[in-house]
Amino acid sequence: MPQMLLPFFSCGVTHINQELAFKKEDGCVTYFNASMPVFQHAENDIQSFKMIVSQFYVMGVAKQSEIVRAFGVNKLLVKRAVKLSREQGPKGFFEPPKRRGPGVLIEAVVKQAQDLLDRGKTPAEISQALKLKVDTVRKALRSGRLRRTDKSLESEESAIIFGKSDRMMEDSQAGMGVGATDVMGRMLASVGVGSDKGVSLCFSPAKDVSGGACCWLCRRFWRLGCCGIRRSIFHCRGGITA
Repeated sequence: MPQMLLPFFSCGVTHINQELAFKKEDGCVTYFNASMPVFQHAENDIQSFKMIVSQFYVMGVAKQSEIVRAFGVNKLLVKRAVKLSREQGPKGFFEPPKRRGPGVLIEAVVKQAQDLLDRGKTPAEISQALKLKVDTVRKALRSGRLRRTDKSLESEESAIIFGKSDRMMEDSQAGMGVGATDVMGRMLASVGVGSDKGVSLCFSPAKDVSGGACCWLCRRFWRLGCCGIRRSIFHCRGGITA
């Protein structure tokens, strides 16, 4: 994260322009208009520094480039100070910083979420029931504010629906070649043990596989008698039947 460049107050008198100057002495910085002192603040009082230099610019007695050159600060610091001065005035530099309000997961909500988790609910179901974001529940699980149980783990695993990218990754890492994820079934089939038709087909839910073409092909195969898949183990989407 970039660090703010603090203003540099050199000893003695330093001119900002022909009309303005400042002087550091005994830990205090005094600003002069000609020979008249107009403002003073402690050397480490950054908020007062931002306030006075922004006022110099807003009143038209100094340019931003002159302020940057005289104090050795970043021009972005001056721009932000000027914006704050125009929007809120001098009081804006001394208001306490705004803090975040109470978190979403207060103790009562955590207790409700833990009760649902103990009953085997998944993070998605908990977020829907308590009107929370799924990421909020998952962050609470990672941080330990919510504790998983065996029942909740089994429920979450059963609710997982793979996508195309997940299937491609799993298929590419199969031990007996692309897509050959049923290693034991293939080994048994190679020695004549198991089903007479070879390795049993296994279908799993998917969340991003388009259903129109799949259902159309399945219907054609069923009608032609070219597919041995029973309807009881494969359900077409969209209400299309063979």
